[in-house]
Amino acid sequence: MAAKLRRDPAGVGRALSRVRRRLRAACGRDRPLLREWERLLSTAPLKEVLDVLVGPGERARWLCQGHPFTDVLTPEERAAVFRYFETL
Repeated sequence: MAAKLRRDPAGVGRALSRVRRRLRAACGRDRPLLREWERLLSTAPLKEVLDVLVGPGERARWLCQGHPFTDVLTPEERAAVFRYFETL
């Protein structure tokens, strides 16, 4: 995902739209995660977003559970991601 965003930074805007749509219907436990993505995607420089995507830390792992970039991936790319995680 990070490589794709480097090539097409407009994906950040699509991810932000997805996060905002999800926030409208989110349950209480998902709200902090989605709010943090909303803050990052609307205010942080691209480098910070990319650092989260490739970061090894707890915060990066927590944030990536929010799947904000689903709308940025093609159906084929999404399927490849799911296949990868099924093997873990």
